[in-house]
Amino acid sequence: MSATLLLIFCCVSLLFLAVTVFILLRARNTIPDLCQPLSQFSHRSVSIIVPARNEARDIDACLKSLLGQQGVDLELLVVNDHSTDGTGAIIDAIARRDNRVKALHNPELKPGWFGKANAMQTAAAQARNDYLLFTDADVEHAPEVLWAAITEMEKGSYDFMTLVPRFEVRTFWENVDLPMIVSGLLLLTTKHLEDPDRPDAVGGGAFMLVRRTVFEAVGGFESIRAEMLDDVGLARLIKRNRFKVGIRKAVDRLHLEMFKTNREAFIAPTKNILIVGGRHPWLALPVPLLAAIQFWSPPIAVVCGLLHGDALLTAVGAGTYLLHYSSLYLARPVFDFQPLKLLAFPLVVLVIGTCTVRALYFYYVKGSVAWRGRVLKHSGR
Repeated sequence: MSATLLLIFCCVSLLFLAVTVFILLRARNTIPDLCQPLSQFSHRSVSIIVPARNEARDIDACLKSLLGQQGVDLELLVVNDHSTDGTGAIIDAIARRDNRVKALHNPELKPGWFGKANAMQTAAAQARNDYLLFTDADVEHAPEVLWAAITEMEKGSYDFMTLVPRFEVRTFWENVDLPMIVSGLLLLTTKHLEDPDRPDAVGGGAFMLVRRTVFEAVGGFESIRAEMLDDVGLARLIKRNRFKVGIRKAVDRLHLEMFKTNREAFIAPTKNILIVGGRHPWLALPVPLLAAIQFWSPPIAVVCGLLHGDALLTAVGAGTYLLHYSSLYLARPVFDFQPLKLLAFPLVVLVIGTCTVRALYFYYVKGSVAWRGRVLKHSGR
């Protein structure tokens, strides 16, 4: 590869980086922090819905943090979604100790539904309180976070509120994934998230609080039962029906570890990677090539520059790599990553390439999507 071509690729990489940094800085200023809870509001009743599939490692801490919520009257509906580990037994043990917990085991997976949406819809049908909180089984909640979110909703007359948590990035491949994860989130984060005249909206599975009357008015998850991003789909559905949606940062009150093992961190993006292609998943094909230009050009330029004694090529490559690495620190308030492991971030191209091929195979050959040990028919087939 010629030095001139490598310099051009490094310039393209810098252009991608400049756009990413611009969007990231805008996102940091777009989403306000969650307010403090106000004592002037009387206790509100909340039905908390937790879908759980093979979450034996985290479910105990999650449920204990939810049962410790202050300022609210709650019921906790926990759905053991056909787990093959000890998740169900842990839920049952907690339910025996606390009558606010109701365990729902192995709901029938209705045709055309993805598992998580099906689990949440099943539990929502049994909820009896004014607010519904949907939260994942690996999230730990500060004692006042639910009260604060209700305060925010009632102060601003919101119908739906999602919170941004702090992600603990621990495994090697999870750190490598960080540029992909940040870029994916930035695609969803615009300055129009709360503009009632724009369709932009975002939800996060870590925390979605909605008025039960609103959830029922839009039909719950029925119309988005086979969407890969059910959380984003719910936020957009609610906004499309002219209800008010909001988003707040709660990085000091919610936290979770996104992936638990290196294997999970490497293959989990398979589920969502085709979203970049919209209604035509094959449009995701160029993504690995673009990622290679962005993340591999700088280190290749350094190596080639050193081998051929080209100081300019070496300097441009090293500078581009360091700028990419440094830019990820802008996401530090949300992603608690490991700086040394993050140095290997160019390897994210391997993850993107592998997951793109796997996703296209499942979509076009099997007509399905793979997630958490299931192969489910895709809504597009």
